[in-house]
Amino acid sequence: MKKIGLLCLAMVLALGSMGVAFSQWTETLTIEGTSATGQLAGGFIVDECTDSETPPPDVGKCEWELIDTNGDSFNDMLNITMSNAYPCYQCTCNFTIENQGTIPYHIDEVKLDNPNPGEVNVSLSGDITGDVCTVLKPGEKVTGTITAHVLEGAAENSTYTFTATIHVIQWNTYNPTLTTSASPSAGGSTTGDGSYTYGTLAPITATTNPGYAFTGWTGMGITDPLSASTTVLMNTTKTVTANFAKETYTLATSVSPPGVGTVTGGGSHEYCTNVTVTANSTDPCYYFDYWSGNLSGSTNPEIIHMDGNKSVTAHFAKYQYTLTTNSVGNGSVSGGGTHDCCTNVTVNATPAPGWEFDHWSGNLSGSTNPESIHIDGNKNVTAHFKSAAAPVTVCLNPDYGYDTTDGAYNLTETDLAKLASSDDSRYRSYSDWPGWDYSDADYIEFQFPGIPSGATNVSAELKFEWQRTRWIDEGRLRVWENSTEHTHYLTPLPPENTDRVDNITLGYIDTAAEVNNLKIWFQSYDKLGGDYTRHDLVELCVTYTP
Repeated sequence: MKKIGLLCLAMVLALGSMGVAFSQWTETLTIEGTSATGQLAGGFIVDECTDSETPPPDVGKCEWELIDTNGDSFNDMLNITMSNAYPCYQCTCNFTIENQGTIPYHIDEVKLDNPNPGEVNVSLSGDITGDVCTVLKPGEKVTGTITAHVLEGAAENSTYTFTATIHVIQWNTYNPTLTTSASPSAGGSTTGDGSYTYGTLAPITATTNPGYAFTGWTGMGITDPLSASTTVLMNTTKTVTANFAKETYTLATSVSPPGVGTVTGGGSHEYCTNVTVTANSTDPCYYFDYWSGNLSGSTNPEIIHMDGNKSVTAHFAKYQYTLTTNSVGNGSVSGGGTHDCCTNVTVNATPAPGWEFDHWSGNLSGSTNPESIHIDGNKNVTAHFKSAAAPVTVCLNPDYGYDTTDGAYNLTETDLAKLASSDDSRYRSYSDWPGWDYSDADYIEFQFPGIPSGATNVSAELKFEWQRTRWIDEGRLRVWENSTEHTHYLTPLPPENTDRVDNITLGYIDTAAEVNNLKIWFQSYDKLGGDYTRHDLVELCVTYTP
């Protein structure tokens, strides 16, 4: 049969009033047992017990007593009483445990029972501490120290009790338990749980779940903590943990064509995370078009699921803009149409026979031909051509007149002839002008023969000769350039019955159409009413290139 011995050390500490004392004991405790395979026996030796006092006086006192609690013929409990103790009083006991039997035994556990932890601090040190897992062969020893220290604030002249228990088991009957676990639990699983014969190596295995990596074991007695499959020395009950960490994967990003944009979101990411990638253009001529690689489509920003190493490419495309070309005169322009942004396009103006290129307008200027234009938006250019022939000047007299100073009067050929020279024949206003101010109902209208519709480089000057009578206060010409009106005031007035000649440059007339649609009104008024005007030469001189 086997016997299990309990060595219990029980100390009763009595803490008294301030003083100095010294105590020392030496005692041998023999623990014996029997088994079918030999004798189970042990001895407890108190080597020395001292307190913190130095006599005289000797106020505090330490007393101890060995007790056999279960009647198995060896004393398994030690009671120690410390009396008349005080704050900072301390008692220290050094002891030895020796295997005095014929078979090994296992010191399984050491327990300290301190009923007053707020007033007394009791500690165990040396070879025997807590769950010591110590095996003593016959004749082998272990040592230890029990220390009791009274804390600040404890009452004087008080008594405190504590116990220490040592659990002994025959070595070949001890089967310690192994518990395994995974951290985090989602990272994987473990095997190896169970009871094992003392001193054997228990196999343990860690298996990872998808997306996790094994990082190592933690716990005591592990043969190779970094190996997923290893062993544990079972010399006591143990708990070991397999540690896992999430796998990280790389998201590689790129841009096509290079240098025109960026992609955010690349780098290392944990398994099963959703990563947002965003494409940004850094070139004003490019815009994001679509994704390729482990993403597709044109959604931006976009989300990618990291369940492995991934790569994505952001593709950018150039904006396209329209270059519109026009011409004035006879000729053509090449280079117009749709072009990629940030390209330089050559426009070339080609004149028709008998014509020559003059200048650009719109989004180009100057007279360089061919010319280059940078396309960073929709553009418009016009090539102006002029006739290669020499300029022509013609002087035109009115071929139509209309006088409203007395109802409605169309000038006759005889009247128009008077306006064609400065021979003093003069056309007299049909009736008197109104008084005090101009009236839109009273005017003399002049119109002129046309020039060739294809004429270019057009300029015009008007010569207007007239006389006033005594009460005429002012005169003016109103010129219509198509639907736009221009007013010229004819001041200061000359003396009565004296010719006034006005030479007016019509700088706003520069096309044949404007000459051919030209209409001029003459208007006047007098303060008293009843006066008229006389008109001699009215002449429009036009210079143009045929």
